[in-house]
Amino acid sequence: MSDERERRRQAVLDALLRITRRDGLDAVSLRTVATEAGTSLGFVQRQFRTKDDILEAAFEHSLAHLGTRIERYVAEVEPGLPAREFLQRVAGEILMTDETYVEEARVWIAFLARAVVSPPLRTELGRHYDAGHELIAIVLRLAQQAGQVPADVDPEQEAATLLALVDGLTAHVLIGRLDDEAARRVVATHLDRLCVGEAGPGSTPTSGSTTTATTPSPSRRRSRARPGTTRS
Repeated sequence: MSDERERRRQAVLDALLRITRRDGLDAVSLRTVATEAGTSLGFVQRQFRTKDDILEAAFEHSLAHLGTRIERYVAEVEPGLPAREFLQRVAGEILMTDETYVEEARVWIAFLARAVVSPPLRTELGRHYDAGHELIAIVLRLAQQAGQVPADVDPEQEAATLLALVDGLTAHVLIGRLDDEAARRVVATHLDRLCVGEAGPGSTPTSGSTTTATTPSPSRRRSRARPGTTRS
């Protein structure tokens, strides 16, 4: 595919995401996307045969952006950062409920609902969750080795719990039940209960705490998805 054709194709996917942020997935059709992108319907139809095809491509496009942002964030984490602080920041990235990312969260929730009835979207979403789950589980295992998380905690179960908690909080913020600050306090409270000897917002450090960083080094991280996830 030529560079120009690829540029136009990406512009079409960006147009679909703008429509989704503004009007929801119900407003998406090949024709409305072509109009939003300022291109011909024929071009869109040559690139994507059906609405399902273009939705799948747009979701992958969105996840790729999100994954790149999160991977960059993780790579820039300062050495020595305690596991609790790392998880708080990562959860903040995934929440997507502050002013910078709330529109991205609207797209995420729209595609999440669509994935219930779309096997291709469900598969892509599963890859994304697998990558986030794996990262969190690695951090928790390393934290256990450093004495920052109790030895009897199941890292796999806690990774699933944190992802589910953040998803639910994102939905509650989007429908107005919580604001961004309240959602982050819920995450902080959860991590305060999970982690040992570390002070979260509003917490008091235990005396003599000597915990050290347990965030995974780049060589230990693996990313299995073309994700899209994390921030603070």
